[in-house]
Amino acid sequence: MSTDSGRAIGTQGFDIHLKGPVMTVQYVVSISGELLYFDAEHRPAPEFPHDADDADRKPALKLIPVEQKPAARPEWNDALSRFTPEQRSSAEISEVIGD
Repeated sequence: MSTDSGRAIGTQGFDIHLKGPVMTVQYVVSISGELLYFDAEHRPAPEFPHDADDADRKPALKLIPVEQKPAARPEWNDALSRFTPEQRSSAEISEVIGD
């Protein structure tokens, strides 16, 4: 990652610079009709840029099998606390993978 005039420029195009550290979307959670975005520490992260819908800019995602109930795991307790256990057990979590 390089900087230009104090702005972070990510190598994959999905690093988002806010005041403070750069936040990178690592997980996309589909739960109860919502898409939520989280960094590697399961903290909320801004959604992908709108031009990420372009096939050339869209990140590759790897779905964690729903049978493993990934959203019901303890590491997601804080991030998904507003959802019921039933909603969490049927949620889909995808991990953003490199180019």
